[in-house]
Amino acid sequence: MGAVKNATRCNGRYLLILLLASGALGCSTDSNVGVGYKGNSKPVVYAVNYPLAFFAKQIGGELVDIVFPVPGDRDPADWVPEPEVIERMQSADLILLSGGGHAKWTESVSLPLSRLVDTTREVAEQYIKVDHAITHSHGPAGDHSHAAVATETWLDPNLAIAQARVIMEEFNGLVPASSPQFQANFDNLHNELNELDGELQSLLTQSTTPGLASHPVYEYFARRYSLKLQSMHWEPNVFPADEDWRALEAMLRQQRPRFMLWEDNPIDATNKRLHELDVKVVVFRTLSSKPTRGDYLTAMRENIQNLKNALTE
Repeated sequence: MGAVKNATRCNGRYLLILLLASGALGCSTDSNVGVGYKGNSKPVVYAVNYPLAFFAKQIGGELVDIVFPVPGDRDPADWVPEPEVIERMQSADLILLSGGGHAKWTESVSLPLSRLVDTTREVAEQYIKVDHAITHSHGPAGDHSHAAVATETWLDPNLAIAQARVIMEEFNGLVPASSPQFQANFDNLHNELNELDGELQSLLTQSTTPGLASHPVYEYFARRYSLKLQSMHWEPNVFPADEDWRALEAMLRQQRPRFMLWEDNPIDATNKRLHELDVKVVVFRTLSSKPTRGDYLTAMRENIQNLKNALTE
């Protein structure tokens, strides 16, 4: 009889995993899954990208457990979680989303609607519609596409502040007794983001230098600082095709952009060819994933320094 019970339990768990994978899952009862905030433990909060996880940690401090489940070598925009990760997320107290179609997998799996938080809900009217919603393939990541709405809102410090404020408001509702601490932590983060904005304003608002972007991911950043950018669809680890170079050379005949923003260092062959065309490579990480060193603030300051070097040389 015990063997039958064990078999039934195993078959039930196998069925649950299948349901998770298909997006038709219900609430998990696995005792190994986080049970969420019960008033005598920390709330558990998941974030779908690194900036949201960083903002949440800065605001929540030691009062909230922040989980960023995306592996370091994966792009949060294209990553799809394993069923067991979705199962754990179902038991979270909050799941922080970034709107505009970022992390599209969240639209195809069953997650508790009452705990989903669109951190861009107060700035949705500022979304940028784009015309590069195409699917293309570069390197080992395979096919991927860009949304019809730009998603990297956190590269505009003003929008990042708005997203952080929503996180604070949600934490206040989750743990009202800690609201004063959440407010103080948010104020500190707000000041840091304002400082970044001031540095970028000083550097860019009076610059008329046109630029290029290796990928269409800098729309909010460019709009905030009136930066003239033309975007390619190039990947750091892939040497562009001949037609891509011809397209770039045609652009260069129309104007003389002095730099190209990259999400990571391009391979040496690409760097060399750009140097020959008198285009400076500027690594400006979008920070959707956790940086290999430092955090959001230190990485943004490194981005600013890289851009400053290119504009002042």
